Order: sequence, then structure tokens, then C-alpha cells
Amino acid sequence: MTPAKRLATLTLEVISPNSYPYSKEANMRFLAKKILVKRTASPAKAWKPKTDTRPARRKAHRESTEEIRKAVFARAKGWSGIPLCELCSPRVRWLATELAHLESGVGRRRQRQSIENTAASCRRCNEDWDAYPERRLMMASSWSENTGLPIPRGILAAHALKHPEATP
Repeated sequence: MTPAKRLATLTLEVISPNSYPYSKEANMRFLAKKILVKRTASPAKAWKPKTDTRPARRKAHRESTEEIRKAVFARAKGWSGIPLCELCSPRVRWLATELAHLESGVGRRRQRQSIENTAASCRRCNEDWDAYPERRLMMASSWSENTGLPIPRGILAAHALKHPEATP
């Protein structure tokens, strides 16, 4: 007999069965009976192996990112045919090596990526985008000037919250 069952039987012997229904003793009696009652197995369910959909979703996301990356880097190719950074100033543009997400998700939400809100960027601009949020509007306006696309609404909204008087 396990210690829990031994304690439950002692509890049942000590507590009177005529105790007040909502008292501590009645509650202890109820718990002791619950420990002593042999559990019956629930009806058997058909076992089926767990299917993991994560690899398929990851593959689809990777493929869509690759398509977006190809389109963005094709847009970033300058007159020389070499992809140049879209976030740098129009006068000095470095070689683009990374895909920068101008509007990213919050927490575990997937990044809302599309051709309209991603940029081909150099390493320095991509790091500055994450490290210095106050420079984002300046970099996004440079991106808009280089690509001819409008500045994403999320960047304008974030800037308007911090600086309501300086919103373009």
C-alpha cells in the first residue's frame, strides 16, 4: 500500500461520516475517497501518429522568401547590372548582399514580407536598420527615392507616434 493510500484510509477512519457537507472534514473525506477509488481506463481511441506540418510550412516560407529575394535584387540592379543597396543615400550606394525587412512582425508573428516592403541592403544599412530606429524614416525615404515605391505605412505610423509634429 502506498503512503498516499495509507493516509487516505487513516483519514476515512478518523473523520466521521456525519460531518457537515461543506466542512474541511467532508472535503478531506472526499479527497481520501478519490485517492482510494481505482481509476478505470477511458475507452481506447484509435492511435494515429502525430503529423508535424512545420517542415512543410518552413519549406513554403523559404521558397516564398527566395522568390521575393530574387525580385528585390533584380529591382536593385543599377546601370552596371550589380545589385546596389536601396537604403543607402542616392549619391553613395554600396553592394547589396542582404534582404532587409522594412516592416517586421511582432513577437512570433511571421514577418509581413512582400516585394513592396523589403529592400536589398548592404551589411551596414541592415545593421543600422535594427540598431537605430530613429534613422528608419530617413533610410525608408532613401529607399522610396531609389525604388519609386511609397514608404510603408508601418514606418510612418511608428514615426508619427514618436514625433507627431514632424510627420511628413
